[in-house]
Order: sequence, then structure tokens, then C-alpha cells
Amino acid sequence: MEKYSRWRASWLKKDAGTGIQPFLPPVPPKQPLDALGALRLAASFAICPIIAFARLLMLALLALLHLVLVDAVSMVLPGAVARLWKGLLASCLCRLALFVCGFYYIPTEMVSLRRGRGHATRAEKWDVKSGDVIIANWSSYVDVLYLQLRFAPVFTQCFQKTNTLRMVSFWEAIRLTGAVPELEPRPGYKTSSMSELVQHVQNNDLGPIVVFPEGTTSNGKALLKFLPLFQEYHLPLRHLTLRILSLRYDYHHFSPTFSAGTKWTHIFRLCSQFQNALSVRYLASSESPSSPSFTPNAPTTASSTTINTKADLPKQDSEGDVVGAQTLLLLGALSRLRRTGMGVIEKRAFLEYFAQMQSGYAKKK
Repeated sequence: MEKYSRWRASWLKKDAGTGIQPFLPPVPPKQPLDALGALRLAASFAICPIIAFARLLMLALLALLHLVLVDAVSMVLPGAVARLWKGLLASCLCRLALFVCGFYYIPTEMVSLRRGRGHATRAEKWDVKSGDVIIANWSSYVDVLYLQLRFAPVFTQCFQKTNTLRMVSFWEAIRLTGAVPELEPRPGYKTSSMSELVQHVQNNDLGPIVVFPEGTTSNGKALLKFLPLFQEYHLPLRHLTLRILSLRYDYHHFSPTFSAGTKWTHIFRLCSQFQNALSVRYLASSESPSSPSFTPNAPTTASSTTINTKADLPKQDSEGDVVGAQTLLLLGALSRLRRTGMGVIEKRAFLEYFAQMQSGYAKKK
């Protein structure tokens, strides 16, 4: 859509028209429709709303169980027991929720970028501990469900103006997905630097920490610019363990990614599909910036899955965040997504314009 062309990202300065919009909700390409396809389409219009309503009722029940059995009960249990209880129950309930939404099977893969996909270390597993920082791309509330299922972590909200983070609940993380990103903390918010947060979580054994360094959701077609949250750290890393993973969605009709629009409408359409697809890739721990054997190198291309050992990593990005710049390069190679210069500022402007366009369309209707 040309009216959104100002938010089209470009990677080649000589050809500014080849980029994609990292914020606009994806629209699948139109395909020719034969008689059988038309019949299937008519059947889906009749059946899918019924399926969606049934799934929404089941999701409401699972949400109620999470509030009572996980959130409420864990508040009265002692620390270590509460964490174990929360991990077990949250894992079961979130897996059921994903199954209800059509994510029947979620393939995962441990990836080695240096040795290539064919040489990924299958025997290697993440030994995630309390205070470890999990870095992931952010494009859907489904990301939050999966991470809660897998790690029962501490979720965070990032603020660009202060380069600080705020601990948020699982429900707050879902609410923030696709919302207008806040540039600075509201009055009363308790925020901290990355090192302060890690220390607090380790001292209280609260679990791993999930950070979405993009600060807002994309539509899953590219990576946004990272907020400079790691400025206080330098390579080689000390007293910080980074874990990097990527989440990607495949779709033919409706995309599970949520970057703009009405969340309830999106959830209804997501539940209307018979099946949805999510794949997760984990970066081998030995290739994380926090690994003792890590050497800072840059991927050969934005979508490459191998690292060129002769490539020179820029000493710092525009914000002076060396660790963040390296982490972004690794996540780009792991996810096979291109990196853009767009971030929370552009997303705020896009959402404002998107809302104006949607309200104008509604008035015309």
C-alpha cells in the first residue's frame, strides 16, 4: 500500500524502493480461485466462525485457570516452591492454549552459525538459570505464550529515553504486544538498568529474564533497531549470560504476527484458522556473546546462517552499544530476517497514522 510507503525499510541505499514495511499487517498474495477453491472458501466462511467461538471459550477457561492456579496460588507459596509450581502449571496451560489456537506442533532447532545448519549441535541444550537474559524478536502475543510455556520467565518492558527496563507480568506482556510503545516510564513505574535488573532477579531467584530489545512488535518480515540496553557492558561479557532465540511464523492466509490493529479481532481470526505454524531456533550457547570462547564477528549477509571469521564487526553502533550491536547481528543470522534502521519512534508514528486511516475507512463505511 503506497499510503504506508514512508515506513518502507530499505537495505540498499541505491535502491530505496526494494524494502518492505516492517509494521504493516501482512497480506497474503492473491491466488487464482478455481471451483474447488471457491467451495472450500465458502465452507470456511460457514465453519470457521463456529470453530473460533469454541476456541475462544476454551481460551477464556484456560485464562481463568492461569489466574487462579498460577498467579493467585503462587503468591501464597514460598519463593522456590512458588517458582516450581508456576513453571509446571504455566507450562501446561500455555501449551494447551497454543494447541487450542492451532499450534499443534512447534518445531525447535539448536543452531550453530559458525558450523552451519547441518552441523548444529543436537546434544547441546540450554542450561537456563535465574538471571539469564533471553533475547528474542517480537512479532506476536504468541511469542509471549511460547516463552511462558518454555521458561516461566520475568518479562520486561523497555524504555528508549531512559534505556531502562521494567519487570512486567505475563498478562502485561500480552497487553503490551502491538500497543503503542512508551518512550519513557510513567510516574510510579519502578525501572532499573540491565545490570540492576539482573542482580535483583538473581538475588531473589525469580527466573530467567525475557527482553525484547526491539521495544515493539514488527510484522515478522524484518528486525527492528535494538534499543541500547547494553551500553554498560563491553566485550568480552562478564557477569551476564545472554541466550538468543528467534521465533518465526509461516502462513498462507492470515498471519499470526500482530503489529497493528485490534487485538480481539486478530485473536478471533487466528482462532478461525484450522492450523497455525510457529518455528523456534535457539543459538548454541557456545556462540553467545557471553560465552568464554566467543569472538566478535559479523555475519556475511543480513540473512546468512554462517559467520565470516574475517569480517570486521563495527566497533559500536550509533548508540554506542557494542553488545547490543553484536546481539542484533547474531539474531539476524539466526532468524534469517533482514535488519532495518526503524524502531520505536517510527512504530509510534506508524500506529498513529494507521489509526487515522482505519477510522477514516470506518467513517466511509
